Amino acid sequence: MTARRRDVDELLAVALSQGATIQDAADACKVAYSTVQRRMRQPDFRARVAQLRAQTIETTMGRLVNSLNAAVETLRDLLTSKDERVRCTAACKMLELALRYDEVTQPAGASAEQGAVIQYIHRVIMPDGLAQGNH
Repeated sequence: MTARRRDVDELLAVALSQGATIQDAADACKVAYSTVQRRMRQPDFRARVAQLRAQTIETTMGRLVNSLNAAVETLRDLLTSKDERVRCTAACKMLELALRYDEVTQPAGASAEQGAVIQYIHRVIMPDGLAQGNH
């Protein structure tokens, strides 16, 4: 395999791993559509695309987790707002997040009860304007 082909294959793999269509990848790398199709029939090439896609997902998830910390801190700060509606909305969001986290980490069967708690929060605890989804 020539150096040019390796370079093009890597560029194609990167483009495809990031969601480009076969046509978009072919256009970006200045190769024929049939060339990309042929590469996609090669197990090694498909494996490289999958590997790059997995790396992209891992990186993105890491960035998301880092952002979640900031989001939680923002909600925590809003819990001390002077505006009662802001405090209430922040508290409800924190409770919803906690219940959803619990739902993911607990065995099946408890979700109906948790859903009832979330409905209760929206119906009883939240101010009228917020309960209608105006938050």
